[in-house]
Amino acid sequence: MAAPVITPAGPLAKKGKETQNFSANQSVTWSASGGSFTNVTATTATWHAPNDGGNYTVTGTNGSAEATHVTVTVTGVVPAVPSWGFEVENKKKVLLFEADDGTRETRTKGPRKRTFTFTTRLRPKAEFLELETFWDAHYPGKQVYFTHPGTSVEVLYWIDSPLKEQWTITGFLSYSFVLQQV
Repeated sequence: MAAPVITPAGPLAKKGKETQNFSANQSVTWSASGGSFTNVTATTATWHAPNDGGNYTVTGTNGSAEATHVTVTVTGVVPAVPSWGFEVENKKKVLLFEADDGTRETRTKGPRKRTFTFTTRLRPKAEFLELETFWDAHYPGKQVYFTHPGTSVEVLYWIDSPLKEQWTITGFLSYSFVLQQV
């Protein structure tokens, strides 16, 4: 028996917690290196991406142990929205120098980039634990998507600070961290 044909074939790119429907041209057993499946039949499955950025493999294996693999690259999405607010700092790469005649000269390179100080107040412990797991998986070095609360556009950022937390006696807590635009 020939190896199954899985569509879409990939490589694919997804955001954390997105879904992807897969189908095979023959009966297969579905497996994945991360994420989960729903609506599984012998020839179709819906794969749910984890919110941990990285490369994952979705595999369809037929009865003859022939397998087809699809690689999916996932970029995480910040799982919480600021409740208290956020401080935004806009900056550009600027070379500042003094010319021979004493005037100040500048050279600007690249587009404006934003830094968000992401702040929440009095949030449930479960929300913090989800964000703490997300932070652990993405800091430092992995890009994440974040939607600026004033728009609906998702932009790539780095998590650029420690995760700060402040507990209250009522069991709620506040937390903050900094996002730097890529």
